[in-house]
Amino acid sequence: EALTDSYRFEEAAQVLDAIMAQSPDAETAARVHVQRGDTYLRQHNIPRAIHEANLALKLGESQQSDAMTGRAEALLGRIYAAIDEYAIAREHLERALRLLERLRDVRGVAECHWQLAVISQHEGRIVESREAAAQALALLEALPGGLSVQDIRLVGQVLDHQAFLAFESGELATSLTLLEKAIAHWAQTEDKLALGRVYDLVADVR
Repeated sequence: EALTDSYRFEEAAQVLDAIMAQSPDAETAARVHVQRGDTYLRQHNIPRAIHEANLALKLGESQQSDAMTGRAEALLGRIYAAIDEYAIAREHLERALRLLERLRDVRGVAECHWQLAVISQHEGRIVESREAAAQALALLEALPGGLSVQDIRLVGQVLDHQAFLAFESGELATSLTLLEKAIAHWAQTEDKLALGRVYDLVADVR
């Protein structure tokens, strides 16, 4: 996952292939399929991403594993959202949300709320978008033991989203406050592109 987050896709693929070559158990195999799907999604290879996510979903269903199925459903939601198939994406994300809430997977639930916030914005459901983003942020900020780098990125994305919605609604002071928080989070990562986008939005707000 760290390799994928660093856009080192070839290295990530090699690691995942090595794991699969060892004939792993069903749960490990499902995790590999989800990670492969995520990698393909980031490379904009949608057919392969869907294929890997569906393999993970079938494994989860065959093992009657809410965790495996929930992760696969969440990935499918992200994939379909990426190609503007919002109705399909929402169905997958809502199924994932039910499964992950049952498991008390706080990070997984927060990710689903975040994705639903983005979808709601694209559908013009701004109130729902704000509510979903607020739920995601509250869950992440309440995590014990501090935030991982992945969590910090997710918090940054949620704050960016909230700031944009505030800006679009003319709430400039609120938008700037949220952007300042976003900058503090993105500065803890190596994602200079994300940090640059936040500064661009700050310039627009001012």
